Amino acid sequence: LQPIFDKLSEVKEVARWWFSVPPGNGTVLLTKEISDRLKRRRPDVILIPADRIEMVPVAMVAHSLKIPIFHMWAGVGSTGTYDDLYRRIISSYAQILLCEDKNAKFRLRHSGEESSRILVVGSTHGDSLVVDETLAPLEPFDLVLLNGNPGNPKDELMTLKASIEQLNAWKLTIWIEPSTGYQPGMMDWIRKILPPGNRVTFMRTLPRPLFLGLMKKCDKFISNSSSTIYEAPLIGAERKVVNLGTRNSERVTESTKFPPAAEKVAEFIAPSGLISKAEKGLSLGVQAKTANILSRLGAEKTSKIAQFIPQL
Repeated sequence: LQPIFDKLSEVKEVARWWFSVPPGNGTVLLTKEISDRLKRRRPDVILIPADRIEMVPVAMVAHSLKIPIFHMWAGVGSTGTYDDLYRRIISSYAQILLCEDKNAKFRLRHSGEESSRILVVGSTHGDSLVVDETLAPLEPFDLVLLNGNPGNPKDELMTLKASIEQLNAWKLTIWIEPSTGYQPGMMDWIRKILPPGNRVTFMRTLPRPLFLGLMKKCDKFISNSSSTIYEAPLIGAERKVVNLGTRNSERVTESTKFPPAAEKVAEFIAPSGLISKAEKGLSLGVQAKTANILSRLGAEKTSKIAQFIPQL
């Protein structure tokens, strides 16, 4: 979401703030922490991204406090994962659903969400792309990043086995451990089943620029991560991708289909009259869609959203 916040920072009249939701907290402690923070600041709107389980209680608390929710990356498909469930829960609490493309909008409509609440805005994956090649080895190497799929253990196991079959005994392989997803002890199990004499180096989760630097310089990128769909084409690494498993089977294959979203989303949230003349054409289109959404949401929801929607 940083590109969106960067755009909003250009509008002096828009105050912004953020806080991290730490994983691993008990539900009661987590919701209390979120509630306390939101009650102190009382934002007019909350922007919730994607499909992380930590974001579900944020949506729950914001809904209970009657704070309107914009859900970014609503409708994205992750076949057979818990991510789909968490994403749908967040969308059910949200007033406005922000989609990357028409496919995502179709999924939302198919799941019963009203068309009047859905906006196709693109994605921020390419809005602010920084590539840092500092960690890239001088010798040839392959890169592995596999996200866990506890919702489909069979696919998870098959993906792990397929990735190991892709390894080259003589070549260096950098295996990036996922931040979440695998069952406890899974990485230890992977280390044990690797063939003898392997040249696999494991790394903890990296900052995005360093990860993109490795992706750009590797010979082969073995993964079930969405980065094979979004970032790889943007840095010229799409031909290096070996996409494993079913996680990405519902996603489109060209990230160029996603227009930059930060400016459009920031403009939609920011008050009217603060948009530069150069962006006026986009502003009118967004405001027209906003008026349509407000007219269909009904009086109760309209009163909540009207606090931060441009006066139309």
